[in-house]
Amino acid sequence: MNEFAAQVRQYAPETGGDMLTYAEELRQEGLQEGLQKGELKGKLETIESLLAVGTEWSLITRATGITPEEFERLKAEVRGLKADRPLEGDQM
Repeated sequence: MNEFAAQVRQYAPETGGDMLTYAEELRQEGLQEGLQKGELKGKLETIESLLAVGTEWSLITRATGITPEEFERLKAEVRGLKADRPLEGDQM
């Protein structure tokens, strides 16, 4: 049992289950958000690699569903996320 769970159970035993369920829900949401950000970053890196070898946007859009405009918007979004919380090894 972690420190938070022990404190909740000690000071609010009747609400401990609800609070712990909510805390776990928040933790799961954080994990899901992290996975989505990772997937987005991976897509952007793939598109950048394809562009670097001369792949035309029409093919990239057909394969990924991402247009050049959306690509630029997503890159700006990822830069904004990194400004909030820089990740080690980020090169984008």
